[in-house]
Amino acid sequence: MVTELGHVTVVFAGQSESWAKWIDHQVRAAGRTTTLVRWNPLRRPPTADALTDLLGAPGRILLVIDDWYERLGTERFEAWAAVLREVLPDVRDRVAAVSVTAQPLPAEVVPLAPVELRGLRPEVARARVLECAGVPAPGLLVDLRRGPRFPDDPPEVWHVPRRNRRFIGRTELLERMYEALTGAGHDGAVLALRGPGGVGKTQLALEYAHRFAGEYDIVWWITAAQRVTARTQFADLAPELGLRDAGDLAATIKAVRRELDRTARPWLLVLDGAGDPDKVLDLLPEGRGHVLVTTHRTEWAAQGEALQIPVFERRESIAFVARRTARLSTDQADRLADAVE
Repeated sequence: MVTELGHVTVVFAGQSESWAKWIDHQVRAAGRTTTLVRWNPLRRPPTADALTDLLGAPGRILLVIDDWYERLGTERFEAWAAVLREVLPDVRDRVAAVSVTAQPLPAEVVPLAPVELRGLRPEVARARVLECAGVPAPGLLVDLRRGPRFPDDPPEVWHVPRRNRRFIGRTELLERMYEALTGAGHDGAVLALRGPGGVGKTQLALEYAHRFAGEYDIVWWITAAQRVTARTQFADLAPELGLRDAGDLAATIKAVRRELDRTARPWLLVLDGAGDPDKVLDLLPEGRGHVLVTTHRTEWAAQGEALQIPVFERRESIAFVARRTARLSTDQADRLADAVE
């Protein structure tokens, strides 16, 4: 029987789910019981009680630290930092941390001495995770090809535009997108991001594809405004799936759909700028994958779930301006955001 001290609770923010699942799998494979806890500091008051409840789980606590803290805003980040400094001394002997961000860590989390996992070979990352979790090094080698893919390894099939390194905000929207696509009961899911031009639908879809790439083995981006372009780009997926030339475009599209319908590999298909759903419905597989659509058309709601994309919240506008013009104070950034609505 496993004792409380043998139990490990893995705590993560929404965007770190692929890392958390991989870490959880490694700890369980080493013979320990685990609990996964998804935590959103935007939805909790920055109080000592909120953090002590979170860290009150039995056994070892393993925190997965990414760059989520950048999205809190200065005031809320400082409030949570103060709570962490207050609570950490009482639980320090049971808490360890791993870092999965390439960004510099704030001084407030330095006392946790987070262990860096990015840029490592999977077997080295696994050894570090088990050490942080307080699990003695196992004597048997484990096949790391089983279970979740190591999140730092790129998907086997990947065709997505370059990530916007200046993307900021939209944290709760990204979490709602993830929940809509991966929620309970979804064998396959279609999510349409709706809104007028310029509201940020494409950037949001792009950030989702990069941020949650670890969840998928196949990620394919299609420019869907024109039917001919969408069909051609969908057919371009065929050789990446190991399919032979079917001879013509229609046959190739059917072959790709058939493969996506039957494959066990998780996949994400992005249709960017789609118009009338009837123009591209023949590109939508019915398998267990996810389809993410950006559109201004309301008809997409009949194909799955639709999410209306609003303009930036004020705190996001301030962060957006501050990142690009560091010399502005928070008050000046606020007034600029107000002036340009």
